[in-house]
Amino acid sequence: MVRTSCLWYVLLLGETTWGKVYFSETFDDSWANRWTLSTWKDSEKEKMGKWVLSSGRFFADALEDRGLQTAEIMKFYGISAAFEPFSNEGKELFVQYQAKY
Repeated sequence: MVRTSCLWYVLLLGETTWGKVYFSETFDDSWANRWTLSTWKDSEKEKMGKWVLSSGRFFADALEDRGLQTAEIMKFYGISAAFEPFSNEGKELFVQYQAKY
C-alpha cells in the first residue's frame, strides 16, 4: 500500500513539474556558429573583448562544464543567441543560467 501511494505521489509530482525547454546550450566546439557578437561598439572594435570557451579553474568534467569566458580585462562584452519564437501566455516562464567567477 505504501509503495503504491509513493509511486502515485512521484508520478503526480513529476506530471506537474514537467515543462518545455525553449533554449539550451551545451557549449560544444561549434558554439560560435550559434552565438552572435554584439555590434554595439562597432565603431570602436578595439574596446570589445573576446569570448573564449573554458571550463574555468574548478570543474568536475572539462567537456561537460564548459561555458563562455570573457578573455580580456577592461573591455566591453556583448553576445546573444537566437531561439525559436514562443508564447508563454497564461503560463509562468522560468529563466535559468549559471555564472562562475
